[in-house]
Amino acid sequence: MSHRNVLCSRCLIKTRPGHRSVFRLTQPYKLKYSTQPARPIVRRKWRDVTVSLAFGFVAFTAYAAYRNHEQTPNSINPINFSDYVLVQKQSVSTTSSIFTLSPIEPPTDSVYYEAWKRGIWSVEFKQPQLQIARAYTPLPPTLRPVANDAEDLRFLIRKDPEGEVSSYLHNIPKGSGIDVRGPNLEYEIPQRVRKVLFLAGGTGIAPALQAAYCLLEAREGMEETKIHILWAGRRREDCLGGISDNSLARQSPWWKTLFNWSSGPATTNATKEIGRRSLIVQELDALKAKHPGRISIDYFVDEERSFITDKILQACLAKHDHDSQILLSGPDGFISCLAGPKTWSNGRKAQGHIGGALQRLEVNAKDVWKL
Repeated sequence: MSHRNVLCSRCLIKTRPGHRSVFRLTQPYKLKYSTQPARPIVRRKWRDVTVSLAFGFVAFTAYAAYRNHEQTPNSINPINFSDYVLVQKQSVSTTSSIFTLSPIEPPTDSVYYEAWKRGIWSVEFKQPQLQIARAYTPLPPTLRPVANDAEDLRFLIRKDPEGEVSSYLHNIPKGSGIDVRGPNLEYEIPQRVRKVLFLAGGTGIAPALQAAYCLLEAREGMEETKIHILWAGRRREDCLGGISDNSLARQSPWWKTLFNWSSGPATTNATKEIGRRSLIVQELDALKAKHPGRISIDYFVDEERSFITDKILQACLAKHDHDSQILLSGPDGFISCLAGPKTWSNGRKAQGHIGGALQRLEVNAKDVWKL
């Protein structure tokens, strides 16, 4: 038989009478040779079917695993929200409380341990009605033994009337579920650092406590490290019972000296309310008692007209050298006043230039980090 194409009569249709005879194909044109076997084509079809089935099985297995992971409680991780329960809410002041959250599924020991060793970290809370999330900084574990302290997370949260997440957290009752995601590293304290000056405003004391815990408790072989915290707040109730270690911070305002008034509410309140120290002051004092000479705290209160001045900062920076680091945490106005504002870059907050008091004192930008 010839090797030319063979067309059967069923494949051809003739045009209507009166037109030029033109034949056209009604079925796909397939090249056939008398010597070409058809079996390999069948094998290729079965191979394609087998590959498709295998791919579908893998895809279905992956999807089923994903759905199962989403529908069951999971240990805390930076990707998915995990289930926690609000087990305690302790009032610190009229505007702030300490929230204690316990995980449904306890995390592995390394999750928190590594975070505490590295530096400043946070987790995100989700507001379920609005489907938005906000980051909060955990307080370090207390120095006194507490059940489940290694698994639970504690947060100092101020109630902001305009804050969707903070208002939600302050309004939910004990026993409520909270979706948590993290940990997210905010700043890793370099291993070379031996001295930290931490400028904290309001609830910015939480990252300051994290830094103190990292340097004094979590890291090993850091016996020479020291941290000095300057904590500024609006009301004395936030730092009730706190007494400054630095004489400049304890100094009375000029107008009180002029009228021969007392040495100031800071010392007076601390004396009168010695049995009513705020929870945060208690934890700071516990660190000072356990690590004498390695941590110092100075308190500044707006309503008492005591502020972090250039003179006080200059005294704190007198021994600043290559192994020192300055950290700031607090409201935007607080950070802007002391170190210049943070800026936006590519949709994220950036450090920005050094300004404010630290610029006036000619502090090197590489030694400053704004949280």
